[in-house]
Amino acid sequence: MRCLIADDVSILRRIIENILNPFFEVILVNNGQEALKKFEESLKKKQPFDVVFLDIMMPKLNGIQTLEKMRQIELIYEVQKKAKIIMVTILSDQDSVEEALEKGCDGYILKPYSPYNVLKALKRYGINIKKLKPVPKNKQPQNKTEEDMADSQKTADPGEIANKDSVQQNGESHKKPQVKTISGSGGSKDTDK
Repeated sequence: MRCLIADDVSILRRIIENILNPFFEVILVNNGQEALKKFEESLKKKQPFDVVFLDIMMPKLNGIQTLEKMRQIELIYEVQKKAKIIMVTILSDQDSVEEALEKGCDGYILKPYSPYNVLKALKRYGINIKKLKPVPKNKQPQNKTEEDMADSQKTADPGEIANKDSVQQNGESHKKPQVKTISGSGGSKDTDK
């Protein structure tokens, strides 16, 4: 199965890519115009996307405009099985969600991405991840946009951050913040976040 992810925030693209990569051939883009280009190319090659995740707030063409144009492209190409288009937003703005539903999206999820909410959304919109076969690693595309490549050179891997007391970012050392947790007995302890 093929999945297109359009989000202008590189770390969020990589998070959802890591969730979906075992089961999908994942293509990443960072704006609506790139998403439309990849979407139409996939139809021309007769390799349509099964699922599209569109961030609502993107530069050049927002997610709702991109959604509307994607549905128009599907009509032009007389697509029988339309892509499941899932809008992604940090907005709990009911108007944006209603507009996206009117324009033809299949549903939406709220950021931040978590494996649970992404996989639950896929199941809710008709794709059962348990029935999918993992994509062999040699078949997975190298999905770095220019922005992703630049970011990977200046930031640490999120998994590495969780395992260190301090991290290097943009040439500066940053200490992990201390978080105070309160136990049920009224005591507290300091922990690394």
